[in-house]
Amino acid sequence: MNNAQGDRSRDVGSRVTAAIGRLALVLALLGTTAIITVSAAATAAAGTDTYPAQWAPPTPMDSVLDNWGEYNRECTSYAAWMLHSVNGFEMPFHDNASAWGPDASARGYAVNMTPALGAIYWTSSPQHVAWVESVNSDSTVTIEDYNSDYTGHWGEHTVPVSSASGYIHFKDLSSGGGGTGLQGIQHIFAGAADGTVHETYWGGGNALTTWQIASLGSPVTAVSARTSNGVFHVYSGTQAGTVYETYWGGGNALTTWQVASIGSPVTSISTQITPDGVQHVYTGASNGTVHETYWGSGNSLTTWQIASFGSSVNALSTQVDNGVQHVYSGTQAGTVHESYWGGGNALTTWQIASLGSAVTSVDSRITPDTVQHVYSGSQGGSVYETYWGNGNSLTTWQAAHFSSPVKGISTQISTGVQHIYAGNADGTVHETYWGGGNSLTTWQIASLGSAVNSVSSQITSDSVQHVYTGTADDLLHETYWGNGNALTTWQPADLGSPVDAVQSLIT
Repeated sequence: MNNAQGDRSRDVGSRVTAAIGRLALVLALLGTTAIITVSAAATAAAGTDTYPAQWAPPTPMDSVLDNWGEYNRECTSYAAWMLHSVNGFEMPFHDNASAWGPDASARGYAVNMTPALGAIYWTSSPQHVAWVESVNSDSTVTIEDYNSDYTGHWGEHTVPVSSASGYIHFKDLSSGGGGTGLQGIQHIFAGAADGTVHETYWGGGNALTTWQIASLGSPVTAVSARTSNGVFHVYSGTQAGTVYETYWGGGNALTTWQVASIGSPVTSISTQITPDGVQHVYTGASNGTVHETYWGSGNSLTTWQIASFGSSVNALSTQVDNGVQHVYSGTQAGTVHESYWGGGNALTTWQIASLGSAVTSVDSRITPDTVQHVYSGSQGGSVYETYWGNGNSLTTWQAAHFSSPVKGISTQISTGVQHIYAGNADGTVHETYWGGGNSLTTWQIASLGSAVNSVSSQITSDSVQHVYTGTADDLLHETYWGNGNALTTWQPADLGSPVDAVQSLIT
């Protein structure tokens, strides 16, 4: 479990062996949060509590943040510690336990029902993560964790393999069901003005390869991609108002099918695959409407209208947190809205910002402290953050301003630092970052010689930053730096048609 603000709905009692029992719930909510840095001088030993003293009892629960942005004595903190100290792996994100499966899957890590030594045991509801100490011959696993007793203490349990929602394979110690997590393969999925969708990939022993995965008969205006259980899913929206899924892998041949027709040009798309296996595709359209299309896990293919704004929806981003679906929409009129529902909430839409210029791009994050962050790029050349929650009033501020319209943004939050990568109509690409001891800084990372239509990004576990861009002169670029790499920009592909949308994954 994670999040000192009350994210403690986990009920382990029905899942663990009878000897564990159920202890009384004790919650200590503290007023001040500090950050303590610790290094692992010695490798943690499986089967014993090796959690660093700076975070362990008697240090009060939820009083400090660990090296990975998790609150101390929570299950997420201990899982991150074991991955670091035993597996030699650094967490690429911090989030509530319920989101670890989708977050890992979105970054290309295998999440499936095959346990392995060193994998992460994950349950979405009640939410929990634990480190797999052993895989046993009687269809059980032995796991280590913190806070399964609701009091922030170490525990060791033997539970049925089937009790998990999934096993996350970041960097297993045995092959199991996920090998060693990421294999270092970079994937760029790109939609072009000629109606084609391509994948370009390289790394992990693969030569640089570009291949066409779909031809949709209308300019592709938006692309999103996910991977789940070995299957790649690429979702595309078109100028004709149609929405498609293309999928392959995991025993599936390359398949493209139409999942929706919105009745207006699709301007933006965002997707989620929730732990129950349901696929959710959210689309913004030029007629001002926002729709969700969903299917899977017993749900028939369904499209419904979430919101209508009276102005073209130029960009959207989505999050699913604790059963609540959040859709953030930016409009031609310069307004930014949130629509949310689920988790006991009725469908609600409200305006969170008015930027004074057409919104061209939106990205979002929900941090473990439950603060919602929405980042927006504008036609006027500015980049904004809007945030609220956990005691923060609704606040919008300008993070950067450029002399050219912002056409695409992508964001990352890593070790307390917020990063916004912005592509501009004049062909420049910039990074703006702050937090984690860094003052607000903006610098140019590339000049591509043609309008940047779309941006995607990744920060890999080796701390290298990767920014992927699609441009009006048909090209895909990657810019990367960090961990000893000098700032480098290179061209992975020429698609022969203006690239209007890109999405990246690393597997």
